[in-house]
Amino acid sequence: MIFSVVALLVTVLLMAFFCGSEIGLISCQKSRIAALVKNGSKRAAIVQYILERPTLMLATTLVGNNICTVCASVLAKQVASEAGMPENICAWMVILTLPVLLFFPEIIPKNWFRQAPAERCVFFAPLLLCMLIILYPISKLIALFTSASVKLLDKGKRGSQTSWLMRDDFRYLIRDSENAGVIDSEAADILDRSLTFHQLQVKDILTPFEKVIHISATTTIREAAILCRKHKVSLLPVKSKLGEWIGIFSIYDAIFSTNESTWDKLTVTACMQNLFFLDSRQPLSEVISTAQKNNCRMLAVRDETGKAIGIVTPSDVSDRLFV
Repeated sequence: MIFSVVALLVTVLLMAFFCGSEIGLISCQKSRIAALVKNGSKRAAIVQYILERPTLMLATTLVGNNICTVCASVLAKQVASEAGMPENICAWMVILTLPVLLFFPEIIPKNWFRQAPAERCVFFAPLLLCMLIILYPISKLIALFTSASVKLLDKGKRGSQTSWLMRDDFRYLIRDSENAGVIDSEAADILDRSLTFHQLQVKDILTPFEKVIHISATTTIREAAILCRKHKVSLLPVKSKLGEWIGIFSIYDAIFSTNESTWDKLTVTACMQNLFFLDSRQPLSEVISTAQKNNCRMLAVRDETGKAIGIVTPSDVSDRLFV
């Protein structure tokens, strides 16, 4: 009986270890582990090795946890039987064991590992490596099967990548880190917005032309400068007599390329920049690359029919992510 009790306790402790390690490894900051490895920590090197193999990592912790759960239930029944309890009581022991296994070896270890994931995963790194070696054959088979299944399901989806840590899971991790004081709220908001940032298109951040302050091609530089000062802007789109957008007026170009004494006579076309267009369905990265390539700070946006519908600037891109 003593052997069965000891085996039960060991099994419960291993179950707690697998449950806690799973959350701890997912919550680990790779930069923190890399810093420890750089300082010569061999245990951190083990954690880094495991983090670089996420499918194998999760397969090992889940397989180990399931094996321990089954063994704990069987051993609980064995302990009850060896203690001389009736058969029906032994069956109830198995049933009563499940909520105990759910609370003590699962919920508590997960919260404990999550509070200081890097330090606690590094501490238990040797044990984790032993479990990885022992369970490697079955974990490897499960990891290969799961990866193949995910690739098959994702086949034909553009830009789809196999990822164990889904966006919603990562959002929960971000907020957990914020609540634990690992990152501040502003950093958490930026990380949250970055998850969908790559999906945004130019049309999602443009300013419609009806809301844009603009000037006509016949406007004098003096009038344009007054308008810039009034609205606290440095760039204004320029419209032709036919209502077409033909260029961008910049107050800085006016200052450095013309004499102020001529501002009442010259129109904005004398120092107007070329107007470059973007398609409304292009990704936000095109705003930055086009602006840099053409050395311009304001771009026009046109729809599928070629009609100009708004303007966009590189600062609009950064505002979407950081503000």
